[in-house]
Amino acid sequence: MNPRVLEQARTWLRQGHKVALATVVQTAEAPFAEVGSHLVVREGGDFAGTISGGALEAEVWREAQELLKLQDVRLRRHTIGEEDAWE
Repeated sequence: MNPRVLEQARTWLRQGHKVALATVVQTAEAPFAEVGSHLVVREGGDFAGTISGGALEAEVWREAQELLKLQDVRLRRHTIGEEDAWE
């Protein structure tokens, strides 16, 4: 967990921005994702942190943008092989 990511989320919220927070809650021994990792996405597309890099992170960023527009919450399960992590 990176406390700077959460502080960035608080800063954006204090500035009046909407944010989405993605957090890794479980892994299957994936070397590229660590439990507690965060990716915070601000409306407009800015982001801080990382949850895995590559294709998964891009997918989560896109979904965060959608959820910000819908003002919705979602728990997702992503299955990704190591070969997909850095696409």
